Amino acid sequence: MEKKSTLNLLLLLSISVFTCVILFLTLKSFIAMLNLQFKDSTDNPITTSLEFENQFTNYPPINVAAIPLAANKAVFLLSEGRDAEARKALKEASDINPYIGFSDFVLSNYHYASGNIDSAQFYGQKAFNLWPKSLSNFDMINKVYAYQGDTLSILKSYIDIKDFFKHREEYYNSFIKYYSLAKYSYYDVEYTDLQSISVIDLIGEWVRINNRKDGGVMVQSKTKIEFLSNGFFKSNDKFYLFDQNGDEILLSFQNTPEKVISSFSVKYSPEWKTLIVNFNDSSVDKVQLFRKTSELNLDN
Repeated sequence: MEKKSTLNLLLLLSISVFTCVILFLTLKSFIAMLNLQFKDSTDNPITTSLEFENQFTNYPPINVAAIPLAANKAVFLLSEGRDAEARKALKEASDINPYIGFSDFVLSNYHYASGNIDSAQFYGQKAFNLWPKSLSNFDMINKVYAYQGDTLSILKSYIDIKDFFKHREEYYNSFIKYYSLAKYSYYDVEYTDLQSISVIDLIGEWVRINNRKDGGVMVQSKTKIEFLSNGFFKSNDKFYLFDQNGDEILLSFQNTPEKVISSFSVKYSPEWKTLIVNFNDSSVDKVQLFRKTSELNLDN
């Protein structure tokens, strides 16, 4: 009987020691998470992978949001150029919790910051498909779509989650933000190489476009202008005689070629193969962009 009591006491003591160790490791990791999340409010912030290793324990392997700590460590490894170690850590994180796509989110964010948009989209889509209800995953994939000017994909991602979050305003605000960026900012291309263009190079049909920052083009096929080799300019099925004076195009009627009825200026961007037309007529958009129809392989 005495022997049994001794064994029970040892068992209770072992359990108590084990519990204390676990609680200590957990407390240490929680303090480390505070130092990680609130760098500006702590005396011991975590800003490198070495500091991460020194402050975090191996237990628990996830934080209170179920994000594996190995994925947080991978963020530092990537920023330090230690890609192989980072991928190993991300693989470990995916094994610990394969359901939230956080490792894919980290890779998507890393590739986006590095300018590798195709890779950012690949991992961003994986993360979103695994856990579409994550606002971080939702933001990340929409950020990629916005860069690509892909409004349809942004709309689809919102449709995919809107039934889950009918009353979550942050998702709606995110959708509006990135949809607007895709619709407008993505086409805000800077033309820093503008130069004059000769009459010979003007000859041909031009279609109105908006250039995208990835080199893609949004074509507005209803608006076309054409410079004919016989000296005529065609717009909206109307013909005018045209003459060039520097960067100015002067228009006149055939029966009164000496009388200028309208004019507009033109510049050309070799990088974007784009004609920048600055109209003086206030009834149309002042600045319009055109590319030659033949270069876009469009039917006349």
